[in-house]
Amino acid sequence: FLMGRSSGPPQETPAHPVSVQPFQMDRTEVTNSEYADFVRETNHAPPSHWGATKAPFGQEQWPVVNVSFNDANAFAAWRSKRDRVTYRLPAEEEWEYAARNGERADLYPWGPDWKENVAVLKEATPAPVGSRAEGRNRWGVADLIGNVWEWTASKAAVYPGNSAEVPKQ
Repeated sequence: FLMGRSSGPPQETPAHPVSVQPFQMDRTEVTNSEYADFVRETNHAPPSHWGATKAPFGQEQWPVVNVSFNDANAFAAWRSKRDRVTYRLPAEEEWEYAARNGERADLYPWGPDWKENVAVLKEATPAPVGSRAEGRNRWGVADLIGNVWEWTASKAAVYPGNSAEVPKQ
């Protein structure tokens, strides 16, 4: 599929062909409740805003936030061991493939045209994962736009043919 786009903002240019191998992706972001199981079973540090090993009351189905790249990978390793299945963060190419409905190259997970209120964008807080059914992609994956940011396994880089530079950390 063509990753990026030639008519988009500079960080999304230029469009360029990439190949992805078959992969699977969870249908929702990881909930606070799921992450709390990981924290309790491994004694991993909880997100800083929790204050304990439980998510704030009423936020159990919200996506977990304030986790580092290493935290996300540790969660995937724990869940892999628990479920006897290999979980990992998606590569940037896989994430964009899912977000753009693969070879359809839609601009949005729900299709080619913008729709109001199908993604959690302007709200002051996240919403429960998957709560905007109309915003799902063709495979049923929710919240690919909005709610909270997701980690990918890919190192930050500009696209081939883009002269920008990634800021040094």
